[in-house]
Amino acid sequence: LQLAEIENYLGCTLGQLILDSEAVLKSIEAQHGLLAERARRIYSFSHLTFQEYFTARQITRPTAQLPLALMDLAQHVTEKRYREIFLLTVGMLPEADDLLISMKQQVDLLLANNPALQALMIWVVQKTESVAVPYKPAAVRAFYLSRALDLSRVAVQAAKTDPKLKLKIDRLKAQLPDVQDVDAFKSWWTERGAEWTAQLRQVMIEHRNIGHNWQFTDAQTETLQQYYDANMLLVDCLNSDCYVTKATQQYIEDTLLLPLSEIDKKNAEYGMRSAES
Repeated sequence: LQLAEIENYLGCTLGQLILDSEAVLKSIEAQHGLLAERARRIYSFSHLTFQEYFTARQITRPTAQLPLALMDLAQHVTEKRYREIFLLTVGMLPEADDLLISMKQQVDLLLANNPALQALMIWVVQKTESVAVPYKPAAVRAFYLSRALDLSRVAVQAAKTDPKLKLKIDRLKAQLPDVQDVDAFKSWWTERGAEWTAQLRQVMIEHRNIGHNWQFTDAQTETLQQYYDANMLLVDCLNSDCYVTKATQQYIEDTLLLPLSEIDKKNAEYGMRSAES
C-alpha cells in the first residue's frame, strides 16, 4: 500500500496519528502518573513495579532463548535491584527448576575461590552437626552463619549447660575489677584487656568451637554478606508461589550454606554437575 492509501484507510494523516499518539502519552503522564518522559519521545514507566513486571515477562517468553535468558538472569543474583524480578520470574515460569538451580550455582561460586570463607562454612557445618535441635539443617546453618562472630551472646547461653565451661568463665569474671570504679576499670582494661579477651576466646573455642577470630578483610566481609543475602533470596524464591519439583526443592535445601567440598558430595548423590564446571 502507498502512504496515501494508508492515510485514507485510517481517515487521518500519518502526522495527525503521531500527534494524537503523543497527546495520549502526555495525558497518561499528566493524569495517571504511569509514564514519565525521560527525553523527547522517550517514555518509561514511572513506578519501578511496572518495569520489574515487564522485565520478568520479557525474560519468561516461551522462546528458544529462554534457557539462556534464565542463565543470564541468575548472574544478577547478588544485585538487590533484581530481587523482585527474580520473585516475579519464578512465579511466571511453568517450572522454575532451571532458574533456581542456576541461582544456586551462582551463589555457591561467590565463595569458591576464598579459602578463608570456605573455612568458615566448614565450621558452620561442624557446629550444625554438634547440636541436636528439631530444625532443618539448613536453618541451623543459617543461624550459625549469621552469628559466627557473636561471641558474647553465645558464651552466656553455653555456660548454663557445661559446668566446666561455667567454672572457667566464672574465673575470668573474677579477674574483672569493680565496674563501678570507672578509672580503675579503664586502667585494667588498657593493661590486661587484650590478654583477658584472648583467654575468653580460647575458652569458647575449646568448649563450644565458637569465638574464632576470623579476621576477614572488608572485601571478604562484603562477599560473605552478599552470599548470605543471595541465599535468603533463593529461599524466598523457593517458598514463593512458584512450581518447582520436589527433587529440586530437596536438592537446594540439602546443599544450602555448605562448603564446596560438601556440595560436591551432594552433587554426586543427586547426579548434578558442579557449579565450577
